[in-house]
Amino acid sequence: MKPWFVKEADIIKFPEPESKVVELPNVQSYPDFLTGVKDLHNRKDKGEISQDSHDKLYSDLINRFMKKESFETPWFLREASNDELQQVKKLLLKQIGSEKELAVLKKMLSVMRDAGVDDKIAKALKTDADAEPLVQRLVADIMNTEGTVAEKQHFAENYTKGFININAVLTPNQKISIKQILQNEMAPDPKNKDQKQTSFVYAVFDFLATKYAPAGVGPGEVALAVLSPNITRVGGGSSAIGDIKVSLGKKDYYVEMKGKNYNAQTKKTGTAGRLVDAKINIADATGLANALQKAGQKGQRISLTPSARARASIPLVGAENSVVSKIVKARKDVNAFANEVAGALFSKAPDVQAKAAQLIAANSPDILNFYTRTLYDRYYKIKSKAEKGKLAGFFFINMQSKSFFFSTNFDATLDAGSSYDTPVYLTDKSGGANGDARELAPAIVFK
Repeated sequence: MKPWFVKEADIIKFPEPESKVVELPNVQSYPDFLTGVKDLHNRKDKGEISQDSHDKLYSDLINRFMKKESFETPWFLREASNDELQQVKKLLLKQIGSEKELAVLKKMLSVMRDAGVDDKIAKALKTDADAEPLVQRLVADIMNTEGTVAEKQHFAENYTKGFININAVLTPNQKISIKQILQNEMAPDPKNKDQKQTSFVYAVFDFLATKYAPAGVGPGEVALAVLSPNITRVGGGSSAIGDIKVSLGKKDYYVEMKGKNYNAQTKKTGTAGRLVDAKINIADATGLANALQKAGQKGQRISLTPSARARASIPLVGAENSVVSKIVKARKDVNAFANEVAGALFSKAPDVQAKAAQLIAANSPDILNFYTRTLYDRYYKIKSKAEKGKLAGFFFINMQSKSFFFSTNFDATLDAGSSYDTPVYLTDKSGGANGDARELAPAIVFK
């Protein structure tokens, strides 16, 4: 007999889910690397995980099982029993496609080891003791780049020749495409299933420039260093002359790298590299905030000039609603204000403060170019004091438009069609001192 609360109740059936909720696999649960590779591959084929999720999990899997390597006897063979060797071989062949591609894999490992690629990228990618076999990680990523066996074989066989045209990258003040800086390429293989129009070398450069760019490393630094025996990533922070060293003949060129990244899958762009460095900054953030607050600008973010990306701020100059315009309309001493702001904005460049004050008092947006030029010139002044060399210029790279520019002259950089990628903020969001030195620096980009 059913109790009264069951007999009298209006039972509502709990709704069933319309679709299964798929839980992402935990890479820590896999007993070994090959099991993880196979499971992720199967899940992607079944549509349980996306390509992005597969790539992220595959990277996590590599990092988990990454160990010190012997190129002659890699760990997956050393740790396999005799019975497992054939299974390992089958899984590897399934992953790389054929016996011929296995030979390409071995060749690529060999040439990159001999070329010292691990040393070239260690400063950019090595974060702890478990991340030592950088060459293996890099080669695995290159082998997984879309391309035919013939294209990968050509890449391995021509690697030591270098795929970066040094004369092209050192062509000053001329905007060129990424394609123009590459050399020793094989034309796209007609057997490529996607009938791509770019070479495998181009695909590898694009991958390295967009994916091998951790925090603090500009897009293109690792790509240039890995793909050329004549380019080395310098590293070393503010004490280094430049980000990379390019060798041509007996001469070395030290170059700062400023790049704008792009994710083709998400269609999202990063911010272009700013002209910022611990020894290059010239602005006094506290002095700027004090000068602006004294002029009545409290509780409001102030940008240097108008910008579409700075709609929530008030510009210092260059518009009818600018701080300078308000001071003029209020019949206050605009020259005294301009002198105080110029002194703070150019605190470490006293020789240009008078000119800067004139531009500010005139409500001129040219102050942005003047400020950028001062920072640009200061790079050369500071970075050329080292005994071993001096700064040769800047590499600007835009991975969205696939453009490249070697800048050695600020005026030529402006004439070549450069623009500013982000606003320069003189204060934080509440009108106080801006503690983010990057926001006080302009970012140059080429379309």
